[in-house]
Amino acid sequence: MSGLTFPCGAAEVGVAPDGTVTAVLPGAGPERLVSGGLLVHAADGTPLVAGPPEVRADEDELELAWFSGSLGLVVRHTFVAGWGLRVALSAPGDHAVVLDDPLLTWRVPPARPAWALAAGAAGAYAVLPADGTGPLLGGVLRSGALPAVDADGLHLGPVRLEPGGRYVVQWQWDLHPGPRSLGRGRHPEVPRRLDLVVDEVVVADAGEDEALVLAGGLEAEHSRGQVELSAASPGRYPVELRSARGTTAYELRVGPTLDVLLAERALAALDQPRTSAGVVRLPDVDAALVVQRALAAAVLPDIETAEEALDLRTARLPEDDALDPRTVGYLCGEHTRTRDAGLLDRAERAVLAARAPEPGLGLAATQLCLALLLAGRPVAPVLEHLAGLAAAADRPPVAAPLADQAALLELEVVTARGGPDGGGAGSTTVRDRVAALGGWLGAGLTGRAVRPVPVDQLAHLCAVLALLPEPAAAAHRTRWGCTAQVLATTGRAQVLERVAWDGGPAAGPALSWLLLAARAD
Repeated sequence: MSGLTFPCGAAEVGVAPDGTVTAVLPGAGPERLVSGGLLVHAADGTPLVAGPPEVRADEDELELAWFSGSLGLVVRHTFVAGWGLRVALSAPGDHAVVLDDPLLTWRVPPARPAWALAAGAAGAYAVLPADGTGPLLGGVLRSGALPAVDADGLHLGPVRLEPGGRYVVQWQWDLHPGPRSLGRGRHPEVPRRLDLVVDEVVVADAGEDEALVLAGGLEAEHSRGQVELSAASPGRYPVELRSARGTTAYELRVGPTLDVLLAERALAALDQPRTSAGVVRLPDVDAALVVQRALAAAVLPDIETAEEALDLRTARLPEDDALDPRTVGYLCGEHTRTRDAGLLDRAERAVLAARAPEPGLGLAATQLCLALLLAGRPVAPVLEHLAGLAAAADRPPVAAPLADQAALLELEVVTARGGPDGGGAGSTTVRDRVAALGGWLGAGLTGRAVRPVPVDQLAHLCAVLALLPEPAAAAHRTRWGCTAQVLATTGRAQVLERVAWDGGPAAGPALSWLLLAARAD
């Protein structure tokens, strides 16, 4: 067959001769919403059933079929009401077929956030617009199971087919006005939040005729057809809800509180080699910020060791003014601790030496301005310089990478730079940028990111959204179903859990952004 095209609302779905599916929005240039639709082995990407498909098509339906001696595969697309996608696997022979992890390829372009709920019998997938406005492509699982999702696609397995048996997975796709319209009323058996911190409570539906299976350490309180779930210790807790319609299975990820993580990381930072004089040599600015904040919170048993380590770190800082924002925040904290006016001078010179927006510059400047005000010194030069940087770097909400957009929004909020409408932090400029960035935090949808944002970028983005004043934070409530600050709170819990669980080189900067954001509150 030649390629065929079918309408799906305002979008067009194209199907190539090999069965590959591509969904696009007319008038949007070459940008795709999704591409894929081939069933492959998850391990190596080879087709489960090789060769060209048998094709049957009419004006609103397309069926593609592949057969081998042991396995049959039929993929059917229907376009009567939205876009229906049905995948049927069968074992026509005399032997059982076991598929460990079949994958339905499903990929989105890098500029578009994608969010998914992979909870067994409960499944959903959303391809959000790059600028945060306009329709999104949303899919809902109608039958079968979705145990996992990643950047390559939808994982369907494991699947065991007895001789003559069949397994069917069915999805319904359509364009939706926004995240709230896609998510409203769906999947009440899954908590709205899957990432939380110790002792936080989430709620899900769980009837008397359903069996709730919980991991050890997860606490449950039942009331009127719902269950409240919480955990007293950090961890990753699987949950299953078994009913006649199938098993809904998801994982609650619980992180430590910021105070607990701070104390743990500060002790680890001080467990380092010492100089010949017996002073701890802190490895980097992130370790120094952790120790500094833990010292201020009075959670360290050895105050003298911590103070000496911080003094040594400060003494070994570069003499020039080209200091990164986390170091500027550190200098402000040291000024508060030691009352050394020279440290405040260095922090101010470093901010005034900045030549472009960069992550953390607004957070550090906020701390700097507070210290300047307490010292009776003017803050206008700092704010005017930052406003100039924001104006010079201004660009549309999707014309730069995520980290650059977050850095620019940070300066716009801190300086209350509102653009031509003069609206300050609640301006159209800020609202548009928040709309674009909110998709990377799920825009109020249940589930998790298909392509997780690096944890340091996620922490910085949460810190920036937490800076928004209430009117600006609530501007997208009708589209998202929540405020930007709720998105930031949910993302912050994910950062704490990922830093505690995964570690890695990005964990230090991620924790630093949370600490600097806490100081900016």
